[in-house]
Amino acid sequence: MRLAAVAGRGRRGGRGPAPAGEPGGPSARRRALVGWCVAAVALLGGCRAPSGGGDRERCLRDADLPACGVVCRAGEGAICERAAELSAAQGKVAEANEYNELACKAGSGYRCRLALTALEQADPPPPPAAITSVIDRGCELGIGALCWRAYQTSVGADPPRAAASLARACEHDPAGANPAGEGGALLRCPAPDPAILARLEGAARACGAAERGGPCAAFGILLRGVDDARAREAFRRECALRGFDPASDESCVAWHFTPPLDTAAVLAQAREFGIAVGLISGGPATLGSPSGSSAAAGSPSGGPAAPASASGGSAAPGSPPAPKSPRARAPKVSVRFGQVQTSGGSADAVRRAVEASRDELTACYVRGLAAAPGLIGRVSVRLAYDRFGEGFMPSNGGSDLPDAGVIDCVVGVVSKTRVTPPPQAFIAVVPLVFTPGP
Repeated sequence: MRLAAVAGRGRRGGRGPAPAGEPGGPSARRRALVGWCVAAVALLGGCRAPSGGGDRERCLRDADLPACGVVCRAGEGAICERAAELSAAQGKVAEANEYNELACKAGSGYRCRLALTALEQADPPPPPAAITSVIDRGCELGIGALCWRAYQTSVGADPPRAAASLARACEHDPAGANPAGEGGALLRCPAPDPAILARLEGAARACGAAERGGPCAAFGILLRGVDDARAREAFRRECALRGFDPASDESCVAWHFTPPLDTAAVLAQAREFGIAVGLISGGPATLGSPSGSSAAAGSPSGGPAAPASASGGSAAPGSPPAPKSPRARAPKVSVRFGQVQTSGGSADAVRRAVEASRDELTACYVRGLAAAPGLIGRVSVRLAYDRFGEGFMPSNGGSDLPDAGVIDCVVGVVSKTRVTPPPQAFIAVVPLVFTPGP
């Protein structure tokens, strides 16, 4: 029987499949196959590297942008730079900008520069805090140009940040990004005294609280050439205080950007309204030019000049020298008025105001005759009268008298005239003809 049983198992194994319940049957094979599949999946899963490492490999090996994004957002700066490059190559500008910002935060100063450029060109503009964050991070990473930007955007508004960023700018880039504007004297290495920056902040507050022209012009002049965007805002407020609508008339704002601007005269005007503007050692006059002297007062594109008296007082800067002898007999001259033109104010009021300054106008011409006895010609003065009746924004409105010093002097005299406060600011053009003789 034992032999038969053995033989029977052999024959059954040779002739056909084993019963389903026995080892080797169909059910067993299916279970084995499933087991192998499960084992394979488990093996692959167990052998796979952590998701970060796999994403990193696919990013570097296969230029897989989504994988790069995963690793970048985990804080790996080098991969953020890779993601930014891939995004830019694929024309995905928004993603490239995002990855540049992330690379900046992770420690790439170069990417901070790129991120800042993108933010400043964005439409609509991003929140100011986003720009400030990139600038400050770039400065922390030793990018001197961004330290200068950090200083420029905080001077007069955030003294501690201004002082810290200027110190870093002087450390990393002491001469590379130092603008040469009216306020350029505030941008010198080594860093200025924090008290100076605090006073500048006071000038900014004075502009914000101002009720008439002067303080905002003074503050804008200090920022001109340093931070033109903030200077423009200060000038826009100045123009609005004087009665101009900067939104529809940009001439007022543009005038403040026209060099040479008489810095000392505007700062003096600000002092008249009780604003302390002694911002640097040596006084406001040192703000006008690198040499320490103010811009030519009363220039055709500048501010008012102090008129010289007929008795031989000091001449305005840029004017011909006064006659040597104060007792010399003054020559007879003629000053004739042409037709005054205005953009809305009273032409008669302007003419009367200018005629009241005839003696000063004559003195300007007499000094010119001392140097050129045959001097003759027309001086046209273009200026504005603000809502307080004060003359400002003086310029050469198209003159043919061949003596720039006399023109400057006449423009300065006319700019000091006042009219009865008008309902709104207006522009006037005053033509004057100067000839020798009665």
